[in-house]
Amino acid sequence: MKFTMILKPVKITAYNKNSKLNFGKYKGYVLGMVYVFDPSYIEWCIKNIIGFCITDLDELVQISVMDEFPSWKYPDPSMIPGLNIFDTFQEFIDNYKLGDEKFTFDRNVFSINQSLLNRLKH
Repeated sequence: MKFTMILKPVKITAYNKNSKLNFGKYKGYVLGMVYVFDPSYIEWCIKNIIGFCITDLDELVQISVMDEFPSWKYPDPSMIPGLNIFDTFQEFIDNYKLGDEKFTFDRNVFSINQSLLNRLKH
């Protein structure tokens, strides 16, 4: 018996640090702000959501993340202090005191992300 694999085209959705997420528990929130408060969620998105990529990931990882609550999870994002106060990511970065801690993505995240970005260019 011979099997043939049929691949469906993957819809690639490219976000940037200023994009509002349109899915999940952070629906309606700016990606950059979510990264600061819950970077592991952004990592999970890249690794698990087919076609999810970030155009300015290299820039995003240079931004510090909250180091006060390294492993917390809020059941409702509206409970996260500071997430709803600012209208833009730049306003947030300019006015919110962040620590010095940087998030370290799993090594596969950058290659997954870059692979999708390369497919967008073609």
